[in-house]
Amino acid sequence: MNMTRMRFFLPVALCFSVSRPVCCMEDGVCFSDVITRSSDSQAASLFVSLREQLGPEFVSKRGVPLLYLACAHNQPKLTAALLAAGADPNVQVRTETGIGTVSYRTPLARAVAEGLEGVVDVLLASPRTELVGAACTLVRDDCDEVTRTVQTIDELVEANIKSLEVARDKAVSGGRSFGDYSQEGLRSMLAIKQKVTEVRAARQPCKEKAD
Repeated sequence: MNMTRMRFFLPVALCFSVSRPVCCMEDGVCFSDVITRSSDSQAASLFVSLREQLGPEFVSKRGVPLLYLACAHNQPKLTAALLAAGADPNVQVRTETGIGTVSYRTPLARAVAEGLEGVVDVLLASPRTELVGAACTLVRDDCDEVTRTVQTIDELVEANIKSLEVARDKAVSGGRSFGDYSQEGLRSMLAIKQKVTEVRAARQPCKEKAD
């Protein structure tokens, strides 16, 4: 998307959905649409230029926080810009993951699930990003009983690694190729595991000192 053309959309007009502001440009284009259509650098540059009008609390037309959207679209530069502006890295977004199952995930949990190393790096660099309670799943059974499961980021990483390793072992035992895409996914997940371990270790002395 051409950044010069984007600047003709100014000034920014605000409309409100529920209790959170949605940012729309002069011609009705919302900044959340810019995220999905632009490169990371373009979206980040536009956000920085509009920072006075575009606060980090803005959401998409569907109510999804901009930070979560930036992470989901693998945009580390925009993610960093939003965090610098004060966006909450621990906001949880609701998704329907099956009949009777609802999940709530933080931006970090979403980035980990997709194996997005660049976004994970940016989120982990922020001391405000929590490693616990990254995902919560509610499952309602036939008797209308609800089971609540909360996962840490470590548990999510381990689950993803295990799933990929099982798929790899099945492929090998069946004489099939694991595939370059799957190999890269496993490599990314192992790299993310190492980064999470390093961040947790670095934070531990600070926690002990605070205690």
